[in-house]
Amino acid sequence: MGAMSRCYVWFILYLLCIGILAFVFGVVFFFSWVTVITQKSGASFYVQKFYVPALNSTAGGNYTADNTTSISFVFNIRNTLNNIGIYYDDLNVTFSYGSDKSLEIGSYKLDGFHQHANENTYSGDSVAVKGVPWNTIAQNGSKVDFRVALATKVRYHQMFFKGKKRQVRIRAVVQVNDTTGLKIKKKSIRLTSGATETGRSTGASVAFSLLIILLFPI
Repeated sequence: MGAMSRCYVWFILYLLCIGILAFVFGVVFFFSWVTVITQKSGASFYVQKFYVPALNSTAGGNYTADNTTSISFVFNIRNTLNNIGIYYDDLNVTFSYGSDKSLEIGSYKLDGFHQHANENTYSGDSVAVKGVPWNTIAQNGSKVDFRVALATKVRYHQMFFKGKKRQVRIRAVVQVNDTTGLKIKKKSIRLTSGATETGRSTGASVAFSLLIILLFPI
C-alpha cells in the first residue's frame, strides 16, 4: 500500500511539472505572438556613403551631353531589436535633385531579404541619373542637395510567429560638396518620416494586460 501511495504521489508531481512547463511555454508563446503582431519599429535605414562623380572638379566632372551620369551609394540597414527578426519586401529607392521631389533623376531597387536580430546589412551600388543641370552648378565649395526616398514593407517575426506587413515610406536630404562630389556629413544620414518612426512597440505591456484579463476575468 505504501509503494502504491508513493507511485501515486510521484505521478501527481509528474503531472504538476508537466502542467507548469506547459503554462510557462504557453506564456512565452503568448508574449512572443503579441510582441510580433504589435511591433511597429525596429528597422532603421541610413545613407552611409554618397558620391556624385559629375561634381568632382578634380576629375573634370563625369557626365554626358544630355546630363546623364551616375551616383554611387552605400546603404546601411539596421535591425535594432534584440530578439526579433525582420523580413523586408523589395526596397524601392528614388533619387531627386534638390531638397524636395520636384526633379526625380533616378531610381533603384534592392531585392527583399531577411535580417536577424541586432544585425546590420550594407548594400552598395551605383545608379544612372539624368536631368540634373550639372553645368549650371557653381562648383565653388557650396552644397548641393539630393533627396533619397525609400519605400518598402517590413514584417517582424519571433520564433514561429510573424506579424502583418507594415508600410515604410522614409526619406532624407543628402548634402554633397559641389567640388568633390562627396557627402558633406561624415556620419551616416538616417532616413525618417515613415512608418518606422511611429515609436517602439508596446507589445510587452499589451501582452501582460491581456494575460491578466485571461487569468482573472471580471
